[in-house]
Amino acid sequence: RLLLKFDSMIGYSHSVINSGVSKGVSSGGFYYSGGGDLSWRINQEWSAGLGGSYVNHNSLYQGYRVTAKGSYFINLDSTHAVQVQNADFIEVFPSLINFHNTIPLVSAEIENVEKYNADGIKYELKLKKYMDDTVYSEGPPLMKEGDKSTALYYPRFNLELKTAAEGKPFITAPLKALVRYRYNDWFYKEKIKHDLIIYNQNSIRWDDPYKLSVFITPADSDLKNITENTLEAINEKSKIPVPDEILKAHALYKTVENCGISWKEDELTPYRKHVKAPYPVDQLMYPYETAVNKTGESDELSILFCSLLENADIETAIATTPEACFAAFALSNDSIVSHSDIMISHNEKKWMPVDLRNPQQNFDKAVVSALNTWNKLKENQRGFFPLKRGREIYFDPSPPAKNGTVKIPKSEDIAESYLNDIKSYSYWEIKPEEEMYKEIIGISEEYPELTNKLGVLYARFEKYEEAYGEFEKSAKKEYAPAMVNLANLYFLDDRLEEALPLYEKAYKKNAYNAPMLQNMAIAYYKRLDFGLTRDIYKKLEFIDYELAEEVPFMAERSAEMKKASSEGHDIGLNSINVFTDNFLIEKGNQYYILNRIKQSQAFYEKAEIRSPDNPEVLLSLARVNYELDNYYKATEYYNKLKEIDPETAEKNSYLTSQNKGTILNKALENLKGDVRWAEE
Repeated sequence: RLLLKFDSMIGYSHSVINSGVSKGVSSGGFYYSGGGDLSWRINQEWSAGLGGSYVNHNSLYQGYRVTAKGSYFINLDSTHAVQVQNADFIEVFPSLINFHNTIPLVSAEIENVEKYNADGIKYELKLKKYMDDTVYSEGPPLMKEGDKSTALYYPRFNLELKTAAEGKPFITAPLKALVRYRYNDWFYKEKIKHDLIIYNQNSIRWDDPYKLSVFITPADSDLKNITENTLEAINEKSKIPVPDEILKAHALYKTVENCGISWKEDELTPYRKHVKAPYPVDQLMYPYETAVNKTGESDELSILFCSLLENADIETAIATTPEACFAAFALSNDSIVSHSDIMISHNEKKWMPVDLRNPQQNFDKAVVSALNTWNKLKENQRGFFPLKRGREIYFDPSPPAKNGTVKIPKSEDIAESYLNDIKSYSYWEIKPEEEMYKEIIGISEEYPELTNKLGVLYARFEKYEEAYGEFEKSAKKEYAPAMVNLANLYFLDDRLEEALPLYEKAYKKNAYNAPMLQNMAIAYYKRLDFGLTRDIYKKLEFIDYELAEEVPFMAERSAEMKKASSEGHDIGLNSINVFTDNFLIEKGNQYYILNRIKQSQAFYEKAEIRSPDNPEVLLSLARVNYELDNYYKATEYYNKLKEIDPETAEKNSYLTSQNKGTILNKALENLKGDVRWAEE
């Protein structure tokens, strides 16, 4: 940058006067000068400086001089030492903005074609409006003659890119890339200019279907609301034994229908054209846009469905075929489903595809349609792309701003359509096993356990009408599990007075069947006979502790129950006739006075057999059942007493008061009414 120079000169000097009296006179003589200057190099072309010298022209002139100077260097060397051999530019899709910011926008081959080394190599990338700053990157530190290297230019797009081609198929933007280097102590630059193609945000190419992952937007607030509303609407509505992800997917599939969304092929950019090479640019709607427009192609409906599924924590994929695009979701590794042999196998998982082209058809038909299309194609005619892998490659989506509102279906509409459709799915799910049982039963009808097994299959999949028929066939042959199962159906229909005799009959045949004991306890509990519930629960706890732990509240006796029993006992003692001419009642009274309620109940029940309409017997049985927390039985005896002896009933009206009290309300909050089906 700084240059200090010293110089001197010796010689002969000859001068001529060019004006005045002495014009034309000339003279010559010895000449000498000496001095120096200091100059500053501003850049590689311009420099400026100051200097001084002493000059001696002998008799003509002697003295000092001060100089200021500026210079411009003209480099006539036209050699481009580092040459750009070729450059490649990628197309820009704003939907892939997060991905584009991680990969080179421009790649170019550079080579040192001269004999000296080139060093200080740097790259610069400029794109007005869509990049806030020039992006700099380092090249190789040194390139010798003949050395080659690849120059990579990474962009740093801003959000302006997303709306760059709004309302247009694409735009072009002037891009400038530079290669800067130093050669032979001089700095040079090579320019790469190009008009970059930027498509609109809904554009994509199918050259890699994993790119569709950037259109899956589970974080969208409207889609979250739809999913949450759907899952809440169908919660506990059906308990058929299929994987939870199938039930959720089934409900969300019906929600697509309830949103009024239908399939329509895009005339301008049809899926069937764009999924094939050479892959023209396709236009896809984001899930939110599909929900607002209420129409879409198979790929757009699949994208919407996958977004809803992922909101429900279900892993999704896109299955491509020449005919249509299908959504697919993964089944958990421990899932047991029928038809698993025809499901899509990928990465050691089973996947269930869904054809969204007709959301009005049943869910099972949508699955069968997708499977039939998939399984008839050869490997090279179909593709399967888990979206989790797509996000690993192309990163998270960057959807456009919203414009419009999504109408969320009513919860009751979702639940109704779901429950209606689940029946059809149940038939499809059980079909292989159902056909097997029917074939065996057709050979021999002697074995009630087979008919019962078929009934259990129907019941587990909520085909209760068919289950009734099969259980009744087996129950007529005194097959205890069928009696339990038939009682279960009565229980589910709230026909407790028909259910309990069957439970009790089956209990006499096999008192050690734990599922049956649990069912009995639940039935007594629901009928508000808590004392009987606890009796059965104690046996269940002894036989199968794990089953008992599922319903621990049945062993509890609340403070309110204890208080009611104590007060009832006091009232009963005050009103009891100590002496009676009926030996059984007298014996029961003696035990009652001693607070041995179970023993007194046994004698009162014997007395009832002999005198079923005796008011004293009815009152005694109502009283002891009340104290044992069997409120239903107590009320039953009380109502009979009220018909025979209203005056006595009026004096003991407390016997029905607990049926409307907080005890029952609190107790029933625990009860869900689940039942277990008995097969053996």
